Amino acid sequence: MKKMSFTLLMCTYHKDNPKLLKKAIESIFNNSVKPNFFILTIDGPIPKLNEKVIQTMSNKYPIQLNRLDKNVGLALALNSALKLVKTEWIARADSDDINLKKRFKKQLQLTNKNYDVIGSNILEVDKYAILPKLVKKMPLTNKEIKEYLKFRNPINHMTAFYKTKLIKSVGGYPNIYLREDYGLWAKLAEKGAIFHNIDEILVHTNGGKDLYKRRGGLKNSLAELRLQLLLLQCKIKPLIIVLIHLFLRTFFLLLPSKLTEIIYVKKFRDKIS
Repeated sequence: MKKMSFTLLMCTYHKDNPKLLKKAIESIFNNSVKPNFFILTIDGPIPKLNEKVIQTMSNKYPIQLNRLDKNVGLALALNSALKLVKTEWIARADSDDINLKKRFKKQLQLTNKNYDVIGSNILEVDKYAILPKLVKKMPLTNKEIKEYLKFRNPINHMTAFYKTKLIKSVGGYPNIYLREDYGLWAKLAEKGAIFHNIDEILVHTNGGKDLYKRRGGLKNSLAELRLQLLLLQCKIKPLIIVLIHLFLRTFFLLLPSKLTEIIYVKKFRDKIS
C-alpha cells in the first residue's frame, strides 16, 4: 500500500483552556502514526498563558504556526490554513480533544479505498464529571451517511480525515457559525464525494453543559437558516423539507439550555457510564 502523507489542522482562539490545548497537541504526537505536518492556526490574540503553552509545544514538537491578526471564526481560520497544505490528505483535530493513539493509523489504512472523507465515532466527556460519558455514533456507509445528511451532521468534525484537493475544489468551509463542517459535507456531497465512518471511538471530546449552552440562542437560529438554505442549494433536500426542518430546529434552538441538554442526552447520545 502506498504510504500517504497528511497534514494535521488545528485552530485555537482566546477562549481555549490552555491545559486542554496542551493535552490536545500532545495527543497528536502520541499517536502511533504522526502527521507529516502540523499547522496550528492562532485565530486572533490569545492570553499569555495560552501563548506560553504554544511556545512550549512548538519547542518540543514540529508545529507550523499560522497566526491571524484578528479572530475570524473557525471556518475562515481553517480556510486560511488550507492554503498552506501540500499533502494529499488532511486530518482535523480540535484544540480541546484527545485523539486516541491509533486514530491516524486506522484512518490511513482506509486511504487505499475509494473514500474522500473518513470519520469515526466519538466519546463526549464532561470535564466537570457532572454528566455521564456519552457516545456519539455515526452512520457508516456512504449511502447511510448521505441519507443522514438530510437530517443531521453525519461526520464528527474533530475526527475528519479528508482529501486536500477535493476540499479546495469546493472553496473550503462555508462561513456558517458552528455549522461550517455540516455545510462542507453538503458541498462535497453535491460534488459526488464518497464518505465513510469507522465504527470505533477514535477521539475523546470535551462535552458537558458548556457544549449545550453554545447550541442555542438567536445566533444559532440565524446560522441554522443559512445552513438549511445551503442544503437546499446543494440539492440535499427539497424546499418543503427545508422549511419543516427550519421551523423545528429554530424552535429547538430557542429552548432553555437545560432542556436542550436533556434532549441531547436522552435522544441523541448513548450513555456508557
